[in-house]
Amino acid sequence: MKVLYVEDNQNARYLFQVLLNAQGHEVVLANDGENALRILQQQRFDLILSDIMMPTLDGFELCYRLRADALYAQVPFVFYSASYTQPDDIRFALHLGADRFLTKPLPPEQLVTEIDAVLAEVAANGCRPLQLGEREFLIGHGQRMGQKLSNIHQRLDTATEKLQIAQQDLTETRRLLGLLVDHSSDAILMVDINGQLLSTNASMQKLLQRPDRPASLMDLLSAEHCQKLLALLIKKRTSLTTSTMYWRSAVHGCL
Repeated sequence: MKVLYVEDNQNARYLFQVLLNAQGHEVVLANDGENALRILQQQRFDLILSDIMMPTLDGFELCYRLRADALYAQVPFVFYSASYTQPDDIRFALHLGADRFLTKPLPPEQLVTEIDAVLAEVAANGCRPLQLGEREFLIGHGQRMGQKLSNIHQRLDTATEKLQIAQQDLTETRRLLGLLVDHSSDAILMVDINGQLLSTNASMQKLLQRPDRPASLMDLLSAEHCQKLLALLIKKRTSLTTSTMYWRSAVHGCL
């Protein structure tokens, strides 16, 4: 058996090819409907298995074009898709002349069994005919494309809303953390990886007892203590999510 598998997902194409090759069948791959049409002009196949959602030319239109062409009207056509799986979508696919609609994913053994069953049915009764005119196809196809776009927009809106909530939570968390640091009885300062002073809380300012704001650790500590603290920061940096670190009792003990 020679099968044309039309699928835009590279991994899915490879797995299907390996599966049917192991059964002794030949598989030719196409990444979308346009590519499939070009291949069909050069080769003949015993069966076409196609996804629906694909760039350039989707599975619905591919099936419609093939069933409308007498040259390909008797080539068994099977949809294998994880999208457009509602009852109305499946009926639309069958009215396009698809001989079977299989919903992804299927266990490999079941997929092979379904393909064998389709070939047996077609051998006995012939392929399903196209039951839609051009106008009916365009209306039905447009409705499904519009619904899919609407669903995508809804998911994007939901994702955007969740992102906004997460950003608000992060802002509030940072605000609360700042309040905790500012009002802590511990003397806290924050420095970057180069030892530059980013901020100090009220307890640290009281401990320093100096009117000016120091610019770096070098203004506060001896060179020896400064090097030790920076070495510790560099050592711990791989486990931190930022390049800053709060120094509490260690700094306190050095002042």
